[in-house]
Amino acid sequence: MTVSRPKRNRTAFSAFYRFFYYSLSIEHFANLHPESTIMSLVSHILRRSISQSIAKQAQVGGPSAVAGHEAGGYKVWKKLSFFVAMPAVGLCMLNAYLKHQEEHGHPRPEFVKYEHLRIRNKRFPWGEGNKSLFHNPHTNPLPDGYEH
Repeated sequence: MTVSRPKRNRTAFSAFYRFFYYSLSIEHFANLHPESTIMSLVSHILRRSISQSIAKQAQVGGPSAVAGHEAGGYKVWKKLSFFVAMPAVGLCMLNAYLKHQEEHGHPRPEFVKYEHLRIRNKRFPWGEGNKSLFHNPHTNPLPDGYEH
C-alpha cells in the first residue's frame, strides 16, 4: 500500500501539517513493526483526521481581521482595542496602584534575629559584601537588623 505525498501547502499550518504527516506516516510504523498492519491502519486514520482538522482551521471565514478589507473586520478589532482593551488595561493599572498604596501604609514588622536566616558565610562579590544584589533597605534587613 503506497501513500501519495500531499501537495505542499503554503498556509500558516504547513509546517505543522508536514510534521504530523512525516511523524505519523505508514512507512514509519511499518518499519518499526513490519508484521503489524493495525498500526498502519491507525496511522492512516490519525494522519487523515489531523490533516482534515488542520484544513478546516486554515480556512478564514466570517468577520475576522483577515477576512478581507470589504468585510470591515479590522474596524471591529480597532473599536475593541480602543473601547475595551485600553480601558481594561487602565483599570488593571489603577487596581495595582491602589493595592500598592494600601500595602505601603502598613508599618514594617519588627526585626527578630533568627539563627537560621541571613547567614553570611562569605561576602557577596559586589558593594560592601553584606547586601544582596537586589537589596531594598526598607524591606530587606541585614543580619544585624534594618538599616533605618
